[in-house]
Amino acid sequence: IKSIIKGSMEHFAAPQTKFKFLICSDIDGPSATRISEKFISSDPTFDGIILAGPLAHSEHLESKEDIAVLKGDIASILAQFENIACRVLYLPAESDPADIRLEQLHLTPNSINFHGRQIYLTSTLRLLGYSECNEELVHAKLPGHVDRSAESDDELENVGVASGQSGSIIQEMLRNSNPSGADSSVEDIATGIFALNYRYAHTLNQLLFHMSGDLDQAKVGLCIITSTHCSETERLPTKFGKLHIVAVKSLRQGGNYTVVDIEYNAATKAWDKIAIQAHEM
Repeated sequence: IKSIIKGSMEHFAAPQTKFKFLICSDIDGPSATRISEKFISSDPTFDGIILAGPLAHSEHLESKEDIAVLKGDIASILAQFENIACRVLYLPAESDPADIRLEQLHLTPNSINFHGRQIYLTSTLRLLGYSECNEELVHAKLPGHVDRSAESDDELENVGVASGQSGSIIQEMLRNSNPSGADSSVEDIATGIFALNYRYAHTLNQLLFHMSGDLDQAKVGLCIITSTHCSETERLPTKFGKLHIVAVKSLRQGGNYTVVDIEYNAATKAWDKIAIQAHEM
């Protein structure tokens, strides 16, 4: 991904000063059904839904027919969330079909894929997303004297990773993102929400410890962090310096979901009034 597609979709952009988001990660059909049944006829009313993959789970993708069936399953899941709110923004994971992650912008009429993209939710609030996959890593050989034979598969997961493209891609995204308002008549700087679905812990560390200047320059005030591979997500604080963090646990395993209220602050001209609540079904 070399640049950001700046998608200012008319049916996503809205002239409002408050948003209530439902945020879910690691989803399958049954869990999507349960949460849609919970909220479809009850308060609170959400202004938008942000989903992070995996969006479906299948171990058998051996043919085009298998992939087509899985795409249908994912579209059905997105449609269930559309019953809760008409704006659904999704970030596919590595295990989701590659063309869904990299190519397809919409799977349903009211949903949009924001991997590698910048979407304006209002003229002064925008959403960016990146989903890491294994192909974006560069491996190095271990020194011959290092004995890893007694270590578990989990402990070996990050061994031999010399560097990765993910960090440079994320940095380029942040530096290329445009924090000026989508509406040229608006003088306010557009606050950013950055969603990262990471696979390796060092990518998260790069973002939080080595890209604070890039996050500030991109005016990112809220990070949504998800991962099905790393336990570091569960230990993240809700605040890291000035940065608010939403660490979203699995909906499929445990019925976890998060509600985020974000409000425009006229005094600071930023969307910095943020409340985060984690829930279990």
